[in-house]
Amino acid sequence: MIYIDTDNYQKNEIVNLISESFPGFFTVRKMSGEHVAYNQIYKSFFPFEVMGKTLKDISELVDDSDVIDLLIQCQHNDEQLFESEESILVLIESMGSSYFESVRYFLEIDNQPHVALMAWDITDRVKVEKKLKFQLERDGLTGALNKHALLMRTYQENQTIAYLDLDNFKQVNDHFGHSVGDEVLILFTQYMQQALSRHDCVYRIGGDEFVIVFDCASIQQAENILVEARSYVERSERFKGVSFSFGLDAMSNHADFDASLKNADVKLYQQKRMRKMNTLAVS
Repeated sequence: MIYIDTDNYQKNEIVNLISESFPGFFTVRKMSGEHVAYNQIYKSFFPFEVMGKTLKDISELVDDSDVIDLLIQCQHNDEQLFESEESILVLIESMGSSYFESVRYFLEIDNQPHVALMAWDITDRVKVEKKLKFQLERDGLTGALNKHALLMRTYQENQTIAYLDLDNFKQVNDHFGHSVGDEVLILFTQYMQQALSRHDCVYRIGGDEFVIVFDCASIQQAENILVEARSYVERSERFKGVSFSFGLDAMSNHADFDASLKNADVKLYQQKRMRKMNTLAVS
């Protein structure tokens, strides 16, 4: 019920003003999908009259695949409202690179179920949120994912965790300077990202320490990849004599990620000590 000062205002005038002044889309559809009301912004979205038409009818009259995808989302979300026990449904819907926040609520008109939809463009807000999320989850120097992103992600049993630490990196900083050291970190990150599959992720968690999450690789497969990568890094003059040690652990061995990461860290320093002892023995 809308309460109106009928001494000074006409009810229909106020209702129309509310719908037309709303800075977004407004429409009412039957449960069967036919449009029975909408505002000017909604009307202007389509190049033809949509009164009485269902979303399916409209999708058969447009050629734009992004619009068709949006109409399919709308139809699904209408059905979700009718099938749920909730009287209101708040969602984000997309059309290409555009995003809309939508509010659907249940209406009963002449004892027939209807859905009222209010939606507005939130593309700029989504872009800002994505940019902030990117900045929050990325290392400022290398562009790799950072420790925050590592701790926020979800993990599965078929994943393998690798903990990496660069060898001889301090000597690079001492001999060439920190700017060259930074370049080595950037090059190392870029090379590792290229050497891995697109499903694997590289994280810089601080200094010269990295974590790699192999999405679908056994410990042996991950080890083969890292040994080959290390061989390349050691041969390439671009890395200024840097190498790396690593430790591996399978997520299936532990109940949680922290335990797996800790075990990989222990194995890393076991390998680091072993490599150092071998180097001393050879020298």
